[in-house]
Amino acid sequence: MKKDSGESSAVVWVSSFALPGEPRLALSECPVSFLDGESLSFVEDFLAHAAAGGGADLQEWRARRVDAFTVLYAEMKKLEWEEHGER
Repeated sequence: MKKDSGESSAVVWVSSFALPGEPRLALSECPVSFLDGESLSFVEDFLAHAAAGGGADLQEWRARRVDAFTVLYAEMKKLEWEEHGER
């Protein structure tokens, strides 16, 4: 990873999960610093959306919402795979 100054920085966190064919996420900062007040609302929105059966036109969503749902869906699938001894 590169800092704005162009210097290399040490990786301090690497995701233990990645979707098939995708690289694992690596950060040079603690991932907690990437959470904000909007994060909880995305989790609540994701759960409500799933409970309502999902389905939507993603082109109408803000990019940040699509991003959040993608991460939450991947984490949900990871838990399901672990529960069933897959992966």
